[in-house]
Amino acid sequence: MVGCAECSCPKAVQNKVQIQPADIQQARCALSGRAEKEMSAGVHYEHLLITRDNSAPGAPQDYYRWIGPYMELKLAGGMAFRFTGGKDLTDNEDFYKMKFIKTF
Repeated sequence: MVGCAECSCPKAVQNKVQIQPADIQQARCALSGRAEKEMSAGVHYEHLLITRDNSAPGAPQDYYRWIGPYMELKLAGGMAFRFTGGKDLTDNEDFYKMKFIKTF
């Protein structure tokens, strides 16, 4: 896993424990294929690990491990829309993530 340069985890996670950006490891991986020029689909995996958690000193804490399919649609003007959904392997809950992308 790669340590994040900045804390990009949800504010609820940041407020739950006193963590610094150096305490966070986040990894993302996507295997995809292009169905058409404007559409791609694949599998998304994302993992957020807090390496220093004040609620359990010295113990790493998995906040989520998401896996599921995604679909991305390319839009005009260098924009794209991506929807991901699936299971959280940490607590067996469902998740979804929507993302709007604009490239400059």
